[in-house]
Amino acid sequence: MSVDNILHEASAVLHAALRYSSEFSEIDKIDHHIYRMRVLITQVAAHSYTTLGNNTNVSAELRELQDIKDVVLKAAEQRFGSTSTLLGEFRNTRKQAPSS
Repeated sequence: MSVDNILHEASAVLHAALRYSSEFSEIDKIDHHIYRMRVLITQVAAHSYTTLGNNTNVSAELRELQDIKDVVLKAAEQRFGSTSTLLGEFRNTRKQAPSS
């Protein structure tokens, strides 16, 4: 999967998570994951589109971003149920990702 696709998906999941953050209040550590996702999106984007990332391991950041995105998606599924229409806001992002 391309960096652009990962960034697009993670950004869309982050947007949905922030939109419904009050609904996640009983799930432990989701705020930390949302914060970390914000940081990683910024870092990966900076490293991908500038020379700022020459000394960092973008692959490791991408893997962590993917992992955190999956954790947030799983938390959304736990909170809203796997058949919830609302969960579609978190999952439909994959269909909208630009192709490379």
